[in-house]
Amino acid sequence: MICTLVIAILSILGMLACLLFHPAIRIGRFSFSTFYWPPLIGLAILLITGNVSGSEYLSGLVQDGSMNPLEILILFFSMAFLSTVLDEVGFFSFLADKAVAKAKGSQTALFFFLYGLCSILTMFTSNDIVIISFTPFLLFFAKDAKVNPIPYLLGEFVAANTWSMLFIFGNPTNVYLASAFGLGFGEYFSHMWLPTLLAGSVSLGVMLLLFRKELKAPMDVHPGFSKIQNRFVLISSLSILLSVVALMALSSYIRLPMWLFSLVGAGALLLLLLGQALLKREKPALLWSSCKRLPFSLAPFLLAMFGIVMGLTQAGITERIGSFLSQGEPVLSYGLSSFAAANVMNNLPMSVLYSGLLPSSGAYQKALYATIASSNLGAILTPVGALAGILWMRILKSHGVDFSFAKFCCYGALISIPTLFACLSPLFFL
Repeated sequence: MICTLVIAILSILGMLACLLFHPAIRIGRFSFSTFYWPPLIGLAILLITGNVSGSEYLSGLVQDGSMNPLEILILFFSMAFLSTVLDEVGFFSFLADKAVAKAKGSQTALFFFLYGLCSILTMFTSNDIVIISFTPFLLFFAKDAKVNPIPYLLGEFVAANTWSMLFIFGNPTNVYLASAFGLGFGEYFSHMWLPTLLAGSVSLGVMLLLFRKELKAPMDVHPGFSKIQNRFVLISSLSILLSVVALMALSSYIRLPMWLFSLVGAGALLLLLLGQALLKREKPALLWSSCKRLPFSLAPFLLAMFGIVMGLTQAGITERIGSFLSQGEPVLSYGLSSFAAANVMNNLPMSVLYSGLLPSSGAYQKALYATIASSNLGAILTPVGALAGILWMRILKSHGVDFSFAKFCCYGALISIPTLFACLSPLFFL
């Protein structure tokens, strides 16, 4: 037990050290993330020492019942691919330019437009895709308009990590936790729409209060009106994405898994892009650029953390932690502890860990939805809360924006704490 616990703690500490101090290494023209190496090394040690059975680990990856880790990865990467293609053809930039034009010089109006746009897009794509796509645009826009970029950047970041709760596929943590307990699209949505609405309303209100002076200042900006690069691909990919979302909503009724719809949709779009390139007798540049942007480092990270949590479960550690948390009110004990844990170990490994703790709770439904909410909102408290936070900070630094770790935490605490309590409040009545 002690050996497994020490390895798990060292793996998490190593991951945090990589994220904070040395997030990537460059070999020639290629850059590789480092955060998943400590968990991979930790898993290898557990397998070699026999603290995790190799055969049980492999069988766990393809287990029947609720979605296993491999099916979760298929769902996430398929949806990410559909969203990334839309971004590559200029869809998100086009919408953002339209928002700037509609604002007509009013920063407050523009803030509302951009917050709403990011909120809607994160519901149907994912929080990571929205942050990756919109952050560079907001930085260039703020520089051109000579306005403070922080209100817009925080608005985008908070919207992406709040409204991502609404649907299962809005965040990998939603997918993992909901799948671990066999939640269907409809059941998940019926319980999370009100917490998401309250969280979104409170976070928006807090930000408007925090940035009321900055948003009253006038601005003079001329939108560039980004052009759609390929209208046929835009219409096709958007149609496929909306069809996949609609079929996911019906998945529990037609008794087919959600990952299957996303895989078929991504496969259809991949074939379409290849076919178009062949007809034009050119290289599939759009397909290649879209694939390069997918967050492939999440795959070894998730698979490694799955094995480490399996080791903690087999050693009886998760059962003890779960028994302790179950002594309190489940919404508070699981909601607050998972919110804190996400900012110690990152929200994805927290979700993997808590999937093993939750069955110990008698009122597991309350605990489950509280943990899902915290896995999203925990990303707003500190940059460590989610991989998107680390990426967001790196993009800001590369553009010369002075936004320190401490400043992030100050704004994060002011926004995330009241938002979390507003979000958890309806879950007491489940």
